[in-house]
Amino acid sequence: MADSITPAFIPMLLHCAVGLVAAQVAFRKGYDLGPWMLWGTIGGTVALLDAFRRPPRRLPER
Repeated sequence: MADSITPAFIPMLLHCAVGLVAAQVAFRKGYDLGPWMLWGTIGGTVALLDAFRRPPRRLPER
């Protein structure tokens, strides 16, 4: 039983790691971290590609 868990666990772990990188990229561009953590965990590679293509976000001046 334990031998069958490992092959599924490794791709799932890599998928979530890619999602965390996507959240970090989006956060550095000025987007909220919370939604990007969720989107990165669910979306994985798609979230990473979306984070790279988004323009940096500028805060409004006061």
